[in-house]
Amino acid sequence: MAISLLHRLAPVSWYAARLERALEALVRAQPEIDVVCHSMGGIVLRMVLQRRPDLAEHVHTVVTLGSPHHGTAAARGMLLLPEPVALARGSWLLGDLPHLPALLPGRRVVGVAGEDDAIVYPVATTDEPGAEHVVLPHRGHMSLLVDPAVHEVVLRALSEPVGAAEGADVVA
Repeated sequence: MAISLLHRLAPVSWYAARLERALEALVRAQPEIDVVCHSMGGIVLRMVLQRRPDLAEHVHTVVTLGSPHHGTAAARGMLLLPEPVALARGSWLLGDLPHLPALLPGRRVVGVAGEDDAIVYPVATTDEPGAEHVVLPHRGHMSLLVDPAVHEVVLRALSEPVGAAEGADVVA
């Protein structure tokens, strides 16, 4: 199931409410789910799982693609818009959110980053403590959605057993 967060330049809580409703519907139909999030979607998922640990119980594996878990330097200078304020390095939101491995103990969490991402940078901001981290060279932010090498990483993460490469830091 593809879930679009739709609206742009809304408070991050707006996106979280939308994702929460979609995940509720999904777990009613499928009790165990895998989640793949692009960009801000990884932060929104952290918000939802913090608020709804009952939904976290249904999540088996999470793969984030270019998610600014520690903020992004690209948000500098855009401090009047709600998304960049929440996603700036050192933001209150990111400082208060538990990381995905803490929200999903014993589950697989993989962060994928593009070495040439000009939206979420520096690349270290995509690294979740306790998660596997894969950095792909010559990939930008949007290519994380369409590049066949990224698809291979995602499919491997979804098919390998939990803990297969726990805590790995891979540059492919």
